Amino acid sequence: MKGFIKKFTVIIMCAVLGIAAVGCASISVSTASDKKEASISASLEKKEEPNGAPDDDFTGYIALLTEHFYLLSGPVEDLPEYSGHKGFYWIADFRYDVDYTGEPATKLIGFKCHDYSGDGRPELIIAEYPINEEWANQTDIKTVYTMTGEDDYKVVVEGWGRNRQYLLDTGEFYNEGSAGATEGCFGTYRLSYDGTKQEWIDFYFSTEVNGKVGYYHNTSGAWDIKVSEILDIDEAKFFDLQRSYQEKIVDIDLQPIQSMQSICGIMGGSLLNVMYKEDCPFDTAELREFYVSTDDSPVALVLETYDDIYDLNVCNIEWGEEKGGEQDYTLVPIKRIGDVAWGNAVIIYASFPGDMSSIFFTFDDSFGTRRAYCLTISGKDGELVLEPWF
Repeated sequence: MKGFIKKFTVIIMCAVLGIAAVGCASISVSTASDKKEASISASLEKKEEPNGAPDDDFTGYIALLTEHFYLLSGPVEDLPEYSGHKGFYWIADFRYDVDYTGEPATKLIGFKCHDYSGDGRPELIIAEYPINEEWANQTDIKTVYTMTGEDDYKVVVEGWGRNRQYLLDTGEFYNEGSAGATEGCFGTYRLSYDGTKQEWIDFYFSTEVNGKVGYYHNTSGAWDIKVSEILDIDEAKFFDLQRSYQEKIVDIDLQPIQSMQSICGIMGGSLLNVMYKEDCPFDTAELREFYVSTDDSPVALVLETYDDIYDLNVCNIEWGEEKGGEQDYTLVPIKRIGDVAWGNAVIIYASFPGDMSSIFFTFDDSFGTRRAYCLTISGKDGELVLEPWF
């Protein structure tokens, strides 16, 4: 519980402000959607889910998503202490994936807000991106939430290493798990119409009785031979049946949990990060390059994004007349970069002549709000300073 109360207080504050921010941005949501469909790269295109229902707004889950964002942004060694909380049991295993990949925790987890039950109200899925082609090559659902009232959620499904949850191309959910060498299970279920519970379609399991392994089936999801029929199959046919379900697993088009930075940005977060190219920890060989300087020795910068951003431009500032103690200015685009997906980066070659030189970045965030950041280089130690302008 170390630091949880303090973090949660910040989360609630952020959520309240986030809801207000979304409300203010609601006028331009359609504009943002138009931009996505018209100009966003293929990596950002949304795919329709198997049940054919449209994607839904996640604003009702902002407080919960912000809680996940802050938790996963913290130290990895602190993650296990949260595994005892409802909806966070998966954290205990997840920390090993963070160690295995070497990636930030916020880069491995995403979410999907979608009406899977069919009652017109969206459920929220928290899931992990596929991280290993050999043994973890599909979207791994960690938790499914449903709203039962304003800012009131219910955990409907939890998954972890030995109790895995997936989505099938039929729109049904698939579960498989293990409790030992002879104890395995798999099956399918749907969400009840109000989204508050699982409704099992088929459930298969193996268990050892009197020294012999048997294979059973029921439609209740209970691992109990007393309410199940025994199947006249062997181990090979049991696993063939399991594979027939596994072949129907589909990836879920997740939105990265890191994109909550666009909400938390109102608490001082940044949607952009800029570093010197020589300090960049990842390979920059394939990054797009943009020259905004004609000098012989420009500064090479790597600009990466913490959310999907649109119509990114590099600008200079032109100062106008002073009026009432405030000076007019105009941000003049000098290079258009365009749309940049979350987690992507570009290289910019720029110049900073003089003591007070700066360049500006303007773009639309995922809510359609126009933003600007000012980049300067400290004359004291050469440090890059990136600050929101508006």
